[in-house]
Amino acid sequence: MAFIEGFLAPFRGFFRLVARPGWWPLAAIPIVINVVLLTVLAWAWTMHVAPWAIESVRQGSAWWAEAAEWVVTLLVWVLLLPALILGWLLFAGILGGPFNEALCIRASKDALGDAFVPPPSRSILGSIALAVRVESGNLVVSAVGGIVAFLVSFFFPPVGPVVGGVMFWWLAGYPFLSYPHDVGGRRTGDKLRRFAERPLMTIGFGLAVWILLLPIVTLPFVAPCAVIGSTLIQPRALSEKDDV
Repeated sequence: MAFIEGFLAPFRGFFRLVARPGWWPLAAIPIVINVVLLTVLAWAWTMHVAPWAIESVRQGSAWWAEAAEWVVTLLVWVLLLPALILGWLLFAGILGGPFNEALCIRASKDALGDAFVPPPSRSILGSIALAVRVESGNLVVSAVGGIVAFLVSFFFPPVGPVVGGVMFWWLAGYPFLSYPHDVGGRRTGDKLRRFAERPLMTIGFGLAVWILLLPIVTLPFVAPCAVIGSTLIQPRALSEKDDV
């Protein structure tokens, strides 16, 4: 079943990574990058962003001041925190891009064996340029999809929250499932069409990623495991356009 296949893929990526010690240095660098960025994000959030936003409207004990403080607190959590998380994902994807690309290639070769066809080689600058282009496209897709999911959840209760939640899972799975296609040079429109044709796989993958993103201890490990897992279930995506 496509949903189960997608859901299990990130966990398969983890166990494949554990079984391949030669891949550990490539996975270690994105993990370290994620830890550093998360530390900076947590420090900025707790020490500066949230206190500044709340103090900027704290004028006294009147009811309207308390109401303004409540509204600003809500907006900080609803708008600023997701924006910071998106920024983290963007920079983590760009800085870790060359290493995730190498993991993707190794996972494809490991799955296909002699049938593996290597993608066009890139320099380190070419890999970074690819990461910038890919993460920028993913950011646009995530922003537009997130707005649509929020509007559906808000305007169509009680079905809306369920539909919106499923859309968020799809969005969580999309950037990692598209990674092998990015290495293979696919464009955003082509990737969207491919994953629209297999929504259950994408939703299952996204649900697993969403679950793994919740505990702080597993969060830094999500990217390399998800990249490997997405490649294992579509190993020919790096070289064959008809593979999904």
